[in-house]
Amino acid sequence: MVAGQTGLPGGPAAADGARRQLGKVTPTSAGGSNHGRSGWAGRGTATGPTHRRRRRKVNLVLVPVVLVPVVFVAIVVVFVVVIIFVIIVFVVVVFVVVFVFVVVFVVFVVFVVFVVFVVFVVFAFVIGRRTTAALGLLLLGFFFVFLF
Repeated sequence: MVAGQTGLPGGPAAADGARRQLGKVTPTSAGGSNHGRSGWAGRGTATGPTHRRRRRKVNLVLVPVVLVPVVFVAIVVVFVVVIIFVIIVFVVVVFVVVFVFVVVFVVFVVFVVFVVFVVFVVFAFVIGRRTTAALGLLLLGFFFVFLF
């Protein structure tokens, strides 16, 4: 074996060991923790390749390409939900208003017709027109039959 090869008393490994013992250069002092590697492995020396972490670059073209459709879809979904909600509220309000109007109108008409018939019958009895009063009572009876 030739002097200078690893493993011989005067070779680089001996010098490396001497440096480590002196505290001058160690794998940890030369660049971070050792993480279970032996010696200088993985630190760009003859014993192994350099292990560098590769940082992932954010592709700036993908940001608008992904972000624009997502924002657009979110806006459309919110818009559609709001429109559906407004339509439902509008339909319910219109239905309630129409229902209340119809009920009030029907009750009012029934009340007015009933009062008119009663006044007509009472007035006919008071002035002595018994036939007219009987006709009024008959019409009032038909009105109630029609109503119910």
